[in-house]
Amino acid sequence: MTRSPRLVPVPVFVATVLAFAASLLANTVDISPYPVTPDVPVTIQYNPAGRVLDGAPIVRLHYGFNDWSQVVSPDPVMTWNAGASVWETVITAPQTATKLDMVFNDGLGTWDNNGGSDWHAYVIGTDAEQWTMDGGLDADATLVAENNGRQLYAGIRGTTLYVAAPSATLGQDHFIFVSNGPGGQIAAPWDKLGTVAAWSAFIGNEVDSNWSGWFNASGATEVTSGPWLEGTIDLQAEFGGVPATIYVAHAAYPTSDFESLSPSFQIPASLDGDGNLEANEYVAVATSTLLVGCFPQDLDADCDRDADDFAIFAGCLNGPITPSCTKADFDEDSDVDLADYALWQQSAGDPLSGFEVIAQDLGPNVTRFYDDDADIGSLPMSLSMETTPTVLGTAEGPFAIRPVFFNSGGRHVALIDIDDNVSLYGTGEIAGPLLRNGKTTEAWNTDAYAYGAGNPSLYQSHPWVLGVREDGTAFGVLADTTFRCQIDLSIEILFAAEGPEFPIYVFEGDTPQEVITRLTDFIGRIQMPPMWALGYQQSKYSYATETQARNLANEFRNRDIPCDVIWFDIDYMDGFRIFTFNPFNFPNPTVLNNDLHAQGFHTVWMIDPGAKVEGGYHVYDQGFSGDHWVYDANNNVYTGVVWPGPCHFPDFTRPETRSWWASLYVDFMATGVDGVWNDLNEPGVFDGPGHSMPESNWHRGGGGLTPGTHSQYHNVYGMLMSRASHEGITAINPTKRPFVLSRASFIGGHRYAAMWTGDNIASWEHLNWTNAMVMNIGLSGQPFAGPDLGGFVGDGTGDMFARWMGVGVFMPFCRAHQDNTGVDKEPWSFGPSIEAANRTSIQRRYRLLPYLYTLFRESTINGLPVTRPVFFADLTDPSLRAEDKAFLLGSDLMVVPNLSENPFSAPTPSLPSGSWRTISLVGENSAADVNQPDLRVRDGAIIPAGPVMEFTGEVALDPLTLYVSLDGSGTAEGLLYEDAGEGYGYLSGDYRLAKYTAVQSGSTVTVSVETLEGTMATPVRQVNVEVVTDSGVFTATGAEVANGIIANVSL
Repeated sequence: MTRSPRLVPVPVFVATVLAFAASLLANTVDISPYPVTPDVPVTIQYNPAGRVLDGAPIVRLHYGFNDWSQVVSPDPVMTWNAGASVWETVITAPQTATKLDMVFNDGLGTWDNNGGSDWHAYVIGTDAEQWTMDGGLDADATLVAENNGRQLYAGIRGTTLYVAAPSATLGQDHFIFVSNGPGGQIAAPWDKLGTVAAWSAFIGNEVDSNWSGWFNASGATEVTSGPWLEGTIDLQAEFGGVPATIYVAHAAYPTSDFESLSPSFQIPASLDGDGNLEANEYVAVATSTLLVGCFPQDLDADCDRDADDFAIFAGCLNGPITPSCTKADFDEDSDVDLADYALWQQSAGDPLSGFEVIAQDLGPNVTRFYDDDADIGSLPMSLSMETTPTVLGTAEGPFAIRPVFFNSGGRHVALIDIDDNVSLYGTGEIAGPLLRNGKTTEAWNTDAYAYGAGNPSLYQSHPWVLGVREDGTAFGVLADTTFRCQIDLSIEILFAAEGPEFPIYVFEGDTPQEVITRLTDFIGRIQMPPMWALGYQQSKYSYATETQARNLANEFRNRDIPCDVIWFDIDYMDGFRIFTFNPFNFPNPTVLNNDLHAQGFHTVWMIDPGAKVEGGYHVYDQGFSGDHWVYDANNNVYTGVVWPGPCHFPDFTRPETRSWWASLYVDFMATGVDGVWNDLNEPGVFDGPGHSMPESNWHRGGGGLTPGTHSQYHNVYGMLMSRASHEGITAINPTKRPFVLSRASFIGGHRYAAMWTGDNIASWEHLNWTNAMVMNIGLSGQPFAGPDLGGFVGDGTGDMFARWMGVGVFMPFCRAHQDNTGVDKEPWSFGPSIEAANRTSIQRRYRLLPYLYTLFRESTINGLPVTRPVFFADLTDPSLRAEDKAFLLGSDLMVVPNLSENPFSAPTPSLPSGSWRTISLVGENSAADVNQPDLRVRDGAIIPAGPVMEFTGEVALDPLTLYVSLDGSGTAEGLLYEDAGEGYGYLSGDYRLAKYTAVQSGSTVTVSVETLEGTMATPVRQVNVEVVTDSGVFTATGAEVANGIIANVSL
């Protein structure tokens, strides 16, 4: 075979070479052995030919590590190697090194610093992977083309390109051509016939003469001793870096000169079979798809593990598996998720390295983080915060909890790295268990009729996570964005939101209670509700006539079942027009309300946001003349269908619209309406995408709210509506406490409305979710919540209803509700035995109202939920972290229900240790009655209780009963808060907060009282004391005093 004199082969290196970093120039600096490994001596060679130090009498190496953060001094004098015409010296990298940095000087002020770029080489551990050059295909290579069962592979590690194709056999010459852009046609190599699109380099293999080698290649190796022709070249030396696209092709010819291209061996396949290899017959491969790291987590293939690798991973997270993201799927489950992140993190070091943030100090243990390039001034105003937080200065790390911000799939993402064994809670309203570890939800208010555990989002959005560590210390993380936001707790904490960048608030505390208090310092706390709102409440879709409402009221009073509130769904309206009454079915709502008030009932009436499009209808006319409606993307008033048909929707982002909406309640409340029920305010739209408005709809904002699409304001539409309702009824009845219930809301919405858990199902599964849902809502800052007792959708059974009522009476919000089909959910609907059970349950609630009201007062002070998980009683007991059937009321009373369909096979709940003693409120025996949860008082606590009554305020709190459970030292204490139950006198001191204490001395327990706060007169009443012990209940009777001894109880 005759070789063409036009081509001069480049010398071949026999050792495998891992490519230098991009700034290390071939023929100027050489390192051996390479790569640099900690604690292994390496020789640095510097070739001064043609450079500023050419001819210098001495050359010194000035070097350091990690981008010059560690500089070695003094500079070693290098030795001249005359045979190689290079200066050389030996150095050793320390264990802390990840990068070697070098420049050269003559000691007299002349420096060669590579044109200002210096020279750099990565320092990697001994576990670095290299291309395996053994005549077999390297497993990390990527198939790029094939033809007739023959494959062409390529891969890139660092700046080293690897190519492989089947080796030549006798009588064959094989070539692999490499280019960064094939040129025009030139003569085929080695005197073959035809032409080849101009290459940059090629490897040739001719078996008959046992010759092979690279041509025009830099930093090359090749092996042909096995079934695969393998080769590597240094793309940095060849092309000055790694090009975006590399072009490769394989060709084969018979071994003699002047032979033609063999199409059957051509890879990719020939397009025209003309015996020439044209430019369009090379395969173009994006180099990003070929990158192979020196480590599995070396995603940018630079033989280092750092923030650049994480940035690549972040771009693939929760997105489609593109070719460039395949390498990030470490667990090979065809999905890049937080499980892959955990694998990446195992050997990638600190994932926060290189991701800078802005950290603002907002007070003790509260930090607000932004991405370091965030334009803070342009971000939307926070709607979760009650007031604008004051920035005290820059927060100084280190931080136990801090986010990494990045972009992925068109969304802004915040990833919070957490320790192992952290228990996660919160995320607001979501179906499922209390413990949220491993769960993924979406903050996007959704009309989720008959929802299930698979619903990623429900009616309210709370982009908030509470974390509790093994030692009981805690933290909370709030993503302050109103846009659609994924909350992924599968391994770490991840928020991924559409829209602009958003801040992350981190709250730290010694306990989860401290964290919730700090959270509510910022997002606000509830006001004291009217006492009647804590009573039992009855609803149905719908009590559609005045007669039905009056009959319902009479049934409650005749059956001796306590009830405070009757609710009216949409059928009271005139043709579903909001702020109207059906003139035939409700001819005189004022008289109806007055009569119900006389029986001790309050009334709550539904108001939806959609206003019927109808001239002459006052709401439509005023909304149109005041320009109060939401617009569509084409700047037309948006029309969507709800109950009355085509409707317009108020733009609650406008202060003028909220004021107008508030004014609509003037005539409405004048009829004697006591409270307002804002429903369908996600907003639900029957003919809209996703049963809501188009996200392109337009809100005009004002008062600090910027104009924006519905994508920005969807999650707060319900909250802004309930705010307008709250402000309206407060202004109309300034001496009464407002009551608003809202189906849709956002974190911070508790400032304006209570909430319920939406259209649940009458099933045992939904019954078993009740406690967890209410607790997680409470752990997200909303203490006033509850379910539709009995389930809204479907009939259920009498046993289920009784069991649901039994536990539901201990929820902060206590209301039974039913859809417009099937069995009603009045306490007596399933017959006498279920009626008796429900009567007992509701009477138990009314006896506990003094304690519940005190808990609501506590929540206005410190933000703690009324209903709490049992792990609050012992933060270090891991067995309690997932318990969500039993729960605490406040800190002193535990509710232990049986929620199993088969009560005799119910799992044993995990309960806190200590002497929790059972009490009986109305003569019930919870040990023998599966419908009545066990009520257990914490040792060392005193629980105040009142008499049974038909409705709140029917009788005074007389007698007051104190349930006393002594601790091991023979003491106990408890608080009782009292005020008028209505109005705002309590804000000026017209209330009484008293502490009751019990101390045992011998066989006598002395019970005393101390008035702690308030100017309310000491009530004149009887006080019954029941000391509950392990051996029985001991009683005494005394009289209330302002301060002093009430009674002595003999044991």
